Amino acid sequence: MNSSLTGCWCHGLRLPLLCFLGVLLAFGSSALGCPSPCRCSATKITCTEPGIVAFPELASAAEMENITDIYIANQTNPLNINDHDMDSYTGLRNLTLVNCGLTFISRQGFFNNPRLQYINLANNRFSSLSWKPFRYLQLTHLVLTENPFLCDCGIAWIQIWQQKGLATLDVQNLTCRDENDLRITLSHMRIQNCEMPKTSVNVTHLTVIKGGDVAIKCSATGHPNPSVDWEKQKLHSSFQSTEASRPPVILKLNNISSSDNGQQLICTAENVVGESIVVVNLTVFFPPKIILLGEAIPDHRWCIPFSVTGNPPPRIQWYHNNYPLNETDFILTQIHEENISEQHGCLQLDNPTHLNNGNYTLCVDNDWGQDKGTVYAHFMHHPPGSGNEPLTDPGFYDADEQDMFGMNSDNSTAMGPPNVTEKTTEDSMTMYVIVGISLLMVTGISLGIGIVKFGKHSKFGMKGRQRHIVEW
Repeated sequence: MNSSLTGCWCHGLRLPLLCFLGVLLAFGSSALGCPSPCRCSATKITCTEPGIVAFPELASAAEMENITDIYIANQTNPLNINDHDMDSYTGLRNLTLVNCGLTFISRQGFFNNPRLQYINLANNRFSSLSWKPFRYLQLTHLVLTENPFLCDCGIAWIQIWQQKGLATLDVQNLTCRDENDLRITLSHMRIQNCEMPKTSVNVTHLTVIKGGDVAIKCSATGHPNPSVDWEKQKLHSSFQSTEASRPPVILKLNNISSSDNGQQLICTAENVVGESIVVVNLTVFFPPKIILLGEAIPDHRWCIPFSVTGNPPPRIQWYHNNYPLNETDFILTQIHEENISEQHGCLQLDNPTHLNNGNYTLCVDNDWGQDKGTVYAHFMHHPPGSGNEPLTDPGFYDADEQDMFGMNSDNSTAMGPPNVTEKTTEDSMTMYVIVGISLLMVTGISLGIGIVKFGKHSKFGMKGRQRHIVEW
């Protein structure tokens, strides 16, 4: 680093821009904790000068996570990739290790590099190479040219990949040395007693009841003799397994848990040629259970949230105040999420009123049992005048102890609708009075009109008397 800085200062007058870039590169590599024979940027490590004695590491795990490309070449000290050398390079996509004296890659060497797609291992010292480091990768390129492979069963997997056209191995000129030390094309290699494993089980679909016991047998053939084992890390049930080195391997599940419903039981057989996998699908029947029944939640619509579990999926029935709830477009069950064992949803109510207040009971059942739970929901006060609350009652949606039909939860004698009999009697009396007054008025008017008419035609009328007075 010092010599490069000195060079910049010596030629600073003639090449100021190159000098400035050189200083930035030197300080940038130093800031990343880049090994001295390498050049590092934010996403790439390049080591083409000899001097690396171990796989390069940067100053922090965060910096290594950002690396997508590593290019290492022409190293005089042999390199190998051990279990944890590349753990921190989780974002790595392209790896080139050419002419580095590589002879070994650990089975777990690339376990934490799931994005790795391109690997170039050309011109190293591999006499054999296991398939196991690459088992979890989705490789587009695996370059293996110019390696002194021996024609044995340890590289038979490469020949199989060539035949399947995987990772561009089919277009590479790969060779190996046979037992007579003759170099032959790897695709023409013929090895006796070298076969991929083949796995079989006594059942591929298994249906059991919660709490039961079951045993599954896994067998395998192949050369060399494969090891056989069950993947047991994800099991919730208690289990026992016979030795993996002595197939068939029997997996016993005891007191089977409902949490293992839908579990895929995987049996794997492997040898130096490759691996074979077989899957047993496990179905566990168990009675339903309500794992959540929450209070009503106001949103765009009201929701009474619930979660239920059971297999087969349970039937769902709601009750409102102990009466079956007939679902409509305005009150209905909505399932928002479900998987093989659980259902999560809401009893959805669109604009509920005081008539919808009350106890909501959820009942679930299937062929193996049933469960139920109850929650109280209050959506709205009774409207003013419909019950015993004061007419000035302000908020309809302020929850209190008001129950349905104008009744309080702590007072079953609250005022109900008005007395219909009393009101009918009062109305009848009022009607009689009005009718009587009307009849009297009509009678009086009729009498008045009759008197007037009679007076006009009588000789004893007022007019005649007036005339008699004037004649006097």
